[in-house]
Amino acid sequence: MTTQTVARTTSRRAPLLTGSDTRLAPAGTRGPFSGRVSPPPAGTAFASVQPAHALDLELPGGARVLTAGVDLTDVQRIATALHRTGSSLVRRVCGPAEQVALAGLGPALLPWGLAVSFGLTEAAVKAAGGIPPGSRFPDVDASALITRLGGPADASSSLSAVVEVGGATGRRLHALGTDLALTGGARRVGPHLLVCWVLLSGSPR
Repeated sequence: MTTQTVARTTSRRAPLLTGSDTRLAPAGTRGPFSGRVSPPPAGTAFASVQPAHALDLELPGGARVLTAGVDLTDVQRIATALHRTGSSLVRRVCGPAEQVALAGLGPALLPWGLAVSFGLTEAAVKAAGGIPPGSRFPDVDASALITRLGGPADASSSLSAVVEVGGATGRRLHALGTDLALTGGARRVGPHLLVCWVLLSGSPR
């Protein structure tokens, strides 16, 4: 996984997103956040709250689950951190593809998208059995899920997609088997809560 260097600035007044909503504002900017979470707009994936006890987890036909990780993510805490640290938090937690996906959401959904990124990273680390030496938050790329966040909701109000994991976390997961498929998902289970999960399926070594 490649890394990307981002120029820093001392400005504190620029918005977190640019006017075109296609890229992040310079690092260190705070953005128009009050620190409170806004409900996702009607018709989007997290617009409604769904129970966590009946998750529909889809796997490739005949696949065997080798390991799994689950994380409960508090979106309010993410929003508070965004209010305090601004775009520097996004750059610390997210890789380039996730940053692009988040910038496309707009300010209202940004805390929810960042919560998906954070929660899936935590879930992937748990699936790997702990934090591998040398692992980084951007090792887990949840951009496929983040991009779908602003789209229409399905019947379960869940998001699921293939998750890319590189770096030290990816190496530990890929050592578990062959013909691997890594699936990640997220569901809103409370006013400010997401349950995020990662499933690694394939053939054991």
